[in-house]
Amino acid sequence: MRLEELGHDLVRAFRSLHASPGYSLIVVLTVGLGVAATTTTVSFMSPYLIRELPFEDPARLVQIGQIDGIGPFDLVTVAVVVGVFLGIAILATLLPAIRAAATVPIGVLRYE
Repeated sequence: MRLEELGHDLVRAFRSLHASPGYSLIVVLTVGLGVAATTTTVSFMSPYLIRELPFEDPARLVQIGQIDGIGPFDLVTVAVVVGVFLGIAILATLLPAIRAAATVPIGVLRYE
């Protein structure tokens, strides 16, 4: 049953992309640009990020990361970062939902 629904969804998606070639071109170019940028970034940065440390005993290294008493594991810092990410996630889901709720269903059905 699920595979049938997936097949129907894919057919519908391809039909809607075929119906508006300009939008389809923008979607394909955007996805391609995102994949190319990600691949390029990973290719250039991996030699610097994934390599052995130039020290005899890397386990003895110490990282100093506090600035004015604020560290990465400070409770307030973690709470603020989590709050910001939750706010972004809520906005990212709430704004499209509000827009979808404001859509007139008859107007959408006319174009199908």
